[in-house]
Amino acid sequence: MERAYKTSLKFGTGGIREKMGHRPNQMNEKTVGIITQALANYLKSQYGEEEIRVSIGYDSRRNSDFFASVSKKVLSSNGIKVYVFTELVPTPVLAYSIEHLKCHAGIMITASHNSKEYNGYKVYGASGVQLTPEVARYVQQEILELDYSDVLLEGNKELEFEVPESALFAFLERVENAVMLVEKKEPITIAFSALHGASTRPARLILERNGFDRVVLEEEQCVPHGDFPTCPSPNPEEQKAMEKVMALGTRIGADVVFATDPDGDRLGVGLWNGSGYTLLSGNEIGVLLYDYLLATGKEGGKVFKTIVTTDLLDDLAKDHGQEVVSVLNGFKYIGDQVNLLAEQGKEQDFILGVEENYGYLVGSYVKDKDSIGALLLFSNLVQYNKNLGKDPLDRLQEIYDTYGYREQKVVSYTFEGEAGKKKIASYMAMLRDVKPNAYWVEKLDYLDGVNGLPKADILKFVSKDKDSLIVRPSGTEPKLKLYFSLNSKELKEFMGMTRPLDVVLGELF
Repeated sequence: MERAYKTSLKFGTGGIREKMGHRPNQMNEKTVGIITQALANYLKSQYGEEEIRVSIGYDSRRNSDFFASVSKKVLSSNGIKVYVFTELVPTPVLAYSIEHLKCHAGIMITASHNSKEYNGYKVYGASGVQLTPEVARYVQQEILELDYSDVLLEGNKELEFEVPESALFAFLERVENAVMLVEKKEPITIAFSALHGASTRPARLILERNGFDRVVLEEEQCVPHGDFPTCPSPNPEEQKAMEKVMALGTRIGADVVFATDPDGDRLGVGLWNGSGYTLLSGNEIGVLLYDYLLATGKEGGKVFKTIVTTDLLDDLAKDHGQEVVSVLNGFKYIGDQVNLLAEQGKEQDFILGVEENYGYLVGSYVKDKDSIGALLLFSNLVQYNKNLGKDPLDRLQEIYDTYGYREQKVVSYTFEGEAGKKKIASYMAMLRDVKPNAYWVEKLDYLDGVNGLPKADILKFVSKDKDSLIVRPSGTEPKLKLYFSLNSKELKEFMGMTRPLDVVLGELF
């Protein structure tokens, strides 16, 4: 008798991500089959006799197309109509296809910016937002109860369709409707890299369609490849991943260099400083985008950001009579807010969504971060400044001069496996025992609920000098993450050196 095969894979803040392999806690044909069967069970429980429709996309990772095919067969076997992209696509295009094809859900096979050993499984609901915690818990329970023998695998060709190419061009049109076009008095030069991922074609098209005709691709990195041979960590947050596009930019005299992560929802930016490129942090990109929208009279009054994203956005909003709403980590919470505005008939109030880890949303056409829209908006920002004979880096310095320089620093510590999960939990428990004191004058525990937000395993400390530290376990990687907003000279100097976690926490607390 064949041994039962169950999986313990779990949904985090960005869906499921895990290393590929044959074990029940890894991404493979069987675990993907179980996850998809669990999703099919949920959809059938919610939509009954309706014709249920699901779209599926995938990026350039190893096995992404295969896992998409497995998902397609399981869904069609369950009587669900399935639309699959015929080529790899960025996550935001998949998210948009849900609305375009009137689907009840969408699946994206990706592990975002994780290393080559990983793959993953993102799920979107009918609203275009990744699964809410309540729905994720329902599907998670189904996953835990299913055995691979419960998975329907025969497939039904009559229910399997290709996503029409019109979906991509409809997406591009929606992006363009959200971004004001800028005159090209002296055209800027752009260098672009897809980091071997899925965004080359949409990025090239959005720039071409909007008059940016001096765009040069980093050709090697614009070839999809699941091993990411030129950037072992395909994350635009990291300088090593940006080195090739910066070298290209230097050769061609680019005003700005861009890179997107493998599934095309994050955007990295480097600006020419006269001798090289200054790589912007995710916070700095968000601040410049918002400042540009304010300068060009973007209508609306609400910006959404995560709680670990810079409060410089709050300062800018306050001076312009606008509002910043902070939500929990995970762009789905920003998407929820955009949907809430739409339900209230106030969709036009939305200006910008910002997540410090290089995620931005410039319109309500999708409810997740989108590098394609951010690429077009930031290109317009650079062009706008060049038309005026100005430098975006100078403008960023003016903002710091006005509101004060806050150094943002994210430090991550990796703890692999089950032992690692227990170690992370022990650190969070230890920090929960810390009481406010003469230095850390305020402590917020998001498990108790803060500002009406859902309860979450997050702690925030505020110092007497208005430094802040947020600590949270990553929802997508085996990491404990520390987010610093540094005002005081002492803490800036302390955090300027790399130290083990125990040393850092020992000194701070």
